[in-house]
Amino acid sequence: MMKLFNNSQNLLVFSFLMSFFLVFLFTDGSFLLSEEPFTFSGNKTIASHGDVFELGIFKPDSSSPDEDRWYLGIWFKRISERTYVWVANRDKPLSKPTGTIRVRKSNLILSDESNTVVWSTNVTEESERSPIVAELLDDGNFVLRHTNNKSRDAFLWQSFDFPTDTLLPGMKLGWEHRTGRYSFLTSWKDFNDPSSGDFSYHIESARGNRGFPALFLWNGRNKMNRLSPWDGVASFGVPHNQPLAYLTFTLTANKEEVSFSFQTSDRKYTSRLTLTSVGSVQQLMWNETSSTWDMLWHSPTDACDIYKYCGPYSYCDISTCTCMKGFEPMDPQAWALGNRGDGCVREKPLSCSDDKFFRLINCKLPDTTNAFVDWQVGFNECEQRCVNDCNCTAFTTVEQSGSSGCVIWTRELLDVRNSDYVTDGHDLFVKYHENFSAEIIAENLELPIMSFETISRATDDFSVSNKLGSGGFGVVYKGILDGQEIAVKRLSDTSDQGIDEFKSELTLITKVQHVNLVRLFGYCINGEEKLLIYEYLENKSLDLHLFDETKSDKLNWPERIEIALGVARGLLYLHEYSATMIIHRDLKPSNILLDKDMRPKISDFGTARIFERGNSNVETTTIVGRSPKKH
Repeated sequence: MMKLFNNSQNLLVFSFLMSFFLVFLFTDGSFLLSEEPFTFSGNKTIASHGDVFELGIFKPDSSSPDEDRWYLGIWFKRISERTYVWVANRDKPLSKPTGTIRVRKSNLILSDESNTVVWSTNVTEESERSPIVAELLDDGNFVLRHTNNKSRDAFLWQSFDFPTDTLLPGMKLGWEHRTGRYSFLTSWKDFNDPSSGDFSYHIESARGNRGFPALFLWNGRNKMNRLSPWDGVASFGVPHNQPLAYLTFTLTANKEEVSFSFQTSDRKYTSRLTLTSVGSVQQLMWNETSSTWDMLWHSPTDACDIYKYCGPYSYCDISTCTCMKGFEPMDPQAWALGNRGDGCVREKPLSCSDDKFFRLINCKLPDTTNAFVDWQVGFNECEQRCVNDCNCTAFTTVEQSGSSGCVIWTRELLDVRNSDYVTDGHDLFVKYHENFSAEIIAENLELPIMSFETISRATDDFSVSNKLGSGGFGVVYKGILDGQEIAVKRLSDTSDQGIDEFKSELTLITKVQHVNLVRLFGYCINGEEKLLIYEYLENKSLDLHLFDETKSDKLNWPERIEIALGVARGLLYLHEYSATMIIHRDLKPSNILLDKDMRPKISDFGTARIFERGNSNVETTTIVGRSPKKH
């Protein structure tokens, strides 16, 4: 009997002590008990163990006194300026400043005075392993867990997985593959209204080998801003130098998760990343001295931060849009007026055989959502893949753990900028088919560039009376330039000589100087107009003298022999004595011009080729040349 009494006493004492212990945990503010509801009213709140954060009922300070909208939220406890970092019932406010929160089975539930549920964690897991408690941690995370397991991986629910407008150190935006959870920020509706606003901040990445993770700011269903994509290391494209040494940004991309987070290495500093109700992403640091939040960086900062501000195939630099090399404005008139949202188009379609790459240095990479990524490929192979892929528009390589990765774009290049990315920009190699311009040629040739207006005046606006002849290339005109007679070859739109032949003639003829080779004085490119300006040869071409019956009789044999020897001397120079061995490949009477003394000069180097000396086995499979037109 005594033994039973002692056991009963012990049981009563144990129950009393347990009740005292539970009340102690409750009043300490670190825990909410499974069986004990807690009613928020007035200044009754729950604080984290170290008094860093506080959970309670609030109404925005500047909201109207007549408005009965109350919210359960978390704010910094030690900071004088009330700053909310999380709101539970943001889209279903309480009508009075009273709410009761309790743990029911495996759920955390917020009810109003009429016991109507206004918010719940919606946890579906049920467990009888141990009692469940809710705890507000010192990092601002409000968690639901078993009493015997404090591991973050074992949390039944946590507010960090369901952010509102604020990212705290240790919080993550992105996917968790195991649970399928996708976390993102959503702005307040306005400064006084915590309900879900128009702006959201996401990390996005395509699946498989497509795309880099990148952070996007959305306005409703429209992309508003994109931070530079992840480059394979533990940093991301904040559009300025990293503001503080103790503030680090991390982007994780593996089989388990794709997420973005940041940390402060020094606990005395308090920082947060917030999406404002007007669509600005701000990184803030609390200043104890001034009792204000100092802004470390924000985005968007200027017009270049607006997504697709310059349209496709254009890059933005200090609010100015520039077409990439090999591209031109889609709407030149709108472009000239400053409306450049339509972007640029190719000057010439890709050939898939003879395209080139333009290197855009240290830029913010284009939208990588649909880019292809291969982490096992270096620069040379990456370039070759783009060369071989007719759909490839650009490529780059990035570093990851000491090895290179290859990124290839096969669609439009969007949202590129090349300023303010001094520390984390990349070189982008954009594929284009070269459309020759005077500036391009001038980079390699020391040859006068003449204006189209000058040549037009010299030829009397390409008068028919000044026409010297025509062929597959177009028409040749006589002109007077600075008192000197010239011959102007004007390539037609349907010319057999295209850009490559035009380039070849310019390049080769400026490399050779010989009495039996025609001299080139200059050239002109004006839009589709391509002009070559030669010395004027009074007796025109040899075919006129050979095949015109009236002139053929006047060409005696000594003259014929001298012409043949002159052509031979010109060819010998090209084959043996010029700096590079040149094969004309289209030598015919119409391409032999005669000066006033009937001295021959070889012309038309459009189909000529350079060969290595000593190589006697060169083959060509292209048929060149054409029969001359009758005159």
